[in-house]
Amino acid sequence: MIESRGMALSIRQLSTMANKTHEIEERKIKIDGTEINYARVGRGNHPILLLPGALGTIWTDFKPQIENLNANKLTIVAWDPPGYGKSRPPDRTFPDNFFQRDASWAHNLMQTLGYSKFSLIGWSGGGISSLLLASTYPESISKIIVFGANAYIHPDEIKIYENIRDINKWSERMRTPLIQVYGEDYFRKTWSDWIDAMLRLYKKQNVNTCRMIESRGMALSIRQLSTIANKTRKIEERKIKIDGTEINYARVGRGNHPVLLLPGTLGTIWTDFKPQIENLNADKLTIVAWDPPGYGKSRPPDRTFPDNFFQRDASWAHNLMQTLGYSKFSLIGWSDGGITSLLLASTYPESISKIIVFGANAYIHPDEIKIYESIRDINKWSERMRTPLIQVYGEDYFRKTWSDWIDAMLRLYKKQNGNLCQEILSKIKCPTLIIRGGKEAMFFPEHPTYLKQNIANSNVHILEKGGHNLHLRYFEEFNNLVTDFLLEQSKI
Repeated sequence: MIESRGMALSIRQLSTMANKTHEIEERKIKIDGTEINYARVGRGNHPILLLPGALGTIWTDFKPQIENLNANKLTIVAWDPPGYGKSRPPDRTFPDNFFQRDASWAHNLMQTLGYSKFSLIGWSGGGISSLLLASTYPESISKIIVFGANAYIHPDEIKIYENIRDINKWSERMRTPLIQVYGEDYFRKTWSDWIDAMLRLYKKQNVNTCRMIESRGMALSIRQLSTIANKTRKIEERKIKIDGTEINYARVGRGNHPVLLLPGTLGTIWTDFKPQIENLNADKLTIVAWDPPGYGKSRPPDRTFPDNFFQRDASWAHNLMQTLGYSKFSLIGWSDGGITSLLLASTYPESISKIIVFGANAYIHPDEIKIYESIRDINKWSERMRTPLIQVYGEDYFRKTWSDWIDAMLRLYKKQNGNLCQEILSKIKCPTLIIRGGKEAMFFPEHPTYLKQNIANSNVHILEKGGHNLHLRYFEEFNNLVTDFLLEQSKI
């Protein structure tokens, strides 16, 4: 009901910590005289070490893996290489052997933690270190996965290094996460030092970074993690004019069942539905997601909240899908997007096959008013809560639009006696799945029950461990659930 990307992140973190098999331990340990910060999660029989890229850290480079890899079957360890993240001091240095030095530190870390044999996932510079580690200590390594890694520098790549040296030329979205970790001065200096080191290695080692290593018969698994490269997962993102307004949308898949994903307040395609766009069945579904006008890349115009803004979004969304050629389609709506989905399904019943809503409500309970007021001031939010939305919108637009939404919800409560869409529920005829998180903290638990009681062909599924953002935190379970429902394999 109450949509806050940042607050959902906090709830997700608490839920993760509460899960026994997914309890995240983060601490420092002395390895070869150097304090190294690491995180560990899971109790599985297969230990694995995650190695980040240049200036990367545990949380900037591997947060989704730490939170979502199978903690029952794997024990996941991630580290901040010395000079990166929380493994400071010392400051980062780049001698000629820095990749090999990291490989040695990483090996000794895992041995000290009690893992005599383990696997590796290495990204970029961490991939190079993984290759060196596996060749130097073959008896210690089970399998390796590398991506964004290279064994040599091509002469034409030199200009790429030079082009990315000046961080002032980077977008704010690229710079901000690293500045938050390091501060601008350390980030700028260390990044430039890394560029110098790579150019120096190019000249001194005849373009080689690690080509001389032997595989020694080890099983090398190179996994391409970009789902965009898969033919059925080719993601199309563009703008289209609907009712005189430019609307940004993304589309993936070639399946016979089209489905539209509708985000929550200030939500976008990528903040609210990235795990669905990248992982829902693209062979059997055609997945479309949109930025409602005033949100994400569907700007201008700025977002406004007249009394009919939910119905207005429903009309835009319906016309978007019709324009894209889908006369009949299903809906997945989160929070405000769930309310819009209910209105869309009641207004255009002939166009809707099935709907799935979660975090949605048909009315505002009187005791929920104080929740709205308590979350109005973004200065009271943690930096982690604010940052993702500020990166999308900039602070001024985010602050104003968030406050405008709060005002709109309070105005609707007063003008409509708390009603948001109660009167239309009986008009919904299509099969409806209402998902509730067992740890939902953003709205009262009575709302899913009310929806089920008033939508004829509906059922409630409780995802016990999920919170408001259950589809992000537990995306595999969520994706399986909604796919089964949409493709009529569900026994719900």
